[in-house]
Amino acid sequence: MQLPSLRHLILLGFFVSLIPLSLLLWQSNAIQRQVSTSSIAFTNNSINTVRLAVETDNLLIDIERGIRQYLILNSDPLIDLARTNIDKYESLLDDLCTLNNTQLAEFCTQQTQDIATLSRTFTTRQQDVLNTEFQTLKKRQTNMMQTLWLFLDDATQEQQTYVSRQQTRANTWLLVIAFVTFCLVVILSRRLAAPVKQLDEKINAIGTGHKRETEKTDSFSGPKEFRHIFAKLVWLDARLQQLEATRQSILRHASHEFKTPLSSILESCSILNDELTGPLTPQQREVITLLEESTLRLQDLTEQLLDYNRFLQQQKPNITDVNPSALLAQIAGDHELLLRKRQQQLTVDCALNEIQTDNTLFTRIVENLLSNAQAYGEQAGRIRIHFYQQGSTLILSVANTGPRIATAHLAHLLEPFYRADVPRHDSLRGNGLGLSIVNDCARLLGGHVELGNDDNFDFMARVTLPIYQETQ
Repeated sequence: MQLPSLRHLILLGFFVSLIPLSLLLWQSNAIQRQVSTSSIAFTNNSINTVRLAVETDNLLIDIERGIRQYLILNSDPLIDLARTNIDKYESLLDDLCTLNNTQLAEFCTQQTQDIATLSRTFTTRQQDVLNTEFQTLKKRQTNMMQTLWLFLDDATQEQQTYVSRQQTRANTWLLVIAFVTFCLVVILSRRLAAPVKQLDEKINAIGTGHKRETEKTDSFSGPKEFRHIFAKLVWLDARLQQLEATRQSILRHASHEFKTPLSSILESCSILNDELTGPLTPQQREVITLLEESTLRLQDLTEQLLDYNRFLQQQKPNITDVNPSALLAQIAGDHELLLRKRQQQLTVDCALNEIQTDNTLFTRIVENLLSNAQAYGEQAGRIRIHFYQQGSTLILSVANTGPRIATAHLAHLLEPFYRADVPRHDSLRGNGLGLSIVNDCARLLGGHVELGNDDNFDFMARVTLPIYQETQ
């Protein structure tokens, strides 16, 4: 399924992420309303309870004072005042008991009965009897007040517990919504990450030059902008392959076409040098020598171009068992005459007798590095080849004494046809392909090359290779 444009996908992700956030906002408002409603109800009930309790307590004092005044003064208006206060007390007590029916049920029943009896009989009772009833009423009123205060304390604690529970509920909703939002973001990001990964793989394939056999250029799915970029990459890949094929074809045909005339020129120079066509003057012999040296140089360049072209086309190394000690000794023997001519001392340090690698690629690496060290090293200088195992890798270092190479050049020496300003001390002129071929061979073997120097040598090439590769 093709995804919409990147803009639409971003807007869709924004609105999708708003859904859980809106749900969280709605749920938070609902919890807040519940807490607010409960708190208001609790506050109103507490205020009414306290107000009624205080008023009943004050009225009970007024009732006692009015009845005692009546007993002293024996005045009818005092009777009406006492009964009015009793009626108010009964009304307030009824309201108080209605608000707190469970906690004050027993008290309300007894207090209502006793106050009603007092209202009917206080005019006919003796002082002592009334004192006893007053003490009973006040004691019960005191117990009622204590019960109410305890009830309010418990209700306050319960209200705090309720608010805490609602807060926990809100936090739970927050965590759930946050997790859901995170999952939605991950899903949407994966919808973007997948095409980005495909683009990255395509770019890497173009950069490395390795085309996957299972790659399907028409199976890309992603936003419209990414599909457009992928189509451009496919076009670029095809164009680069076309240019690469053209370049390889030119190198292959030009190199092969050079070999035949070069061989003819060398053979002709040999005939002239042997004076098979007649004697030569010194000037003629000098021209022929110059022609022969130039032809040899061009022949060497042609062979290196063929090697370079072959390595570019090679995709996988041919892994076999190789004896590095014997191979290094053989290569050193092949260069013995050149080393002796320049009085250079070669040291080979290798304690490994068997490795698994591509024999041709490994040989090319050693030969090119040794040729460079012999040609660019100083007269009567030192050359060292050191091959050893370090952890899970194999290290080949070829170092020589001689002029140091500027740091600005070191970064480019592995590029094809790049040459530093260091003179070459042999009959051939440098063409800038030797280290590039070393770099390509190391890359095919899964390794890399580093250039620099150490304390004892002016230049060192260090090749790092994997210790083992499966035969493909």
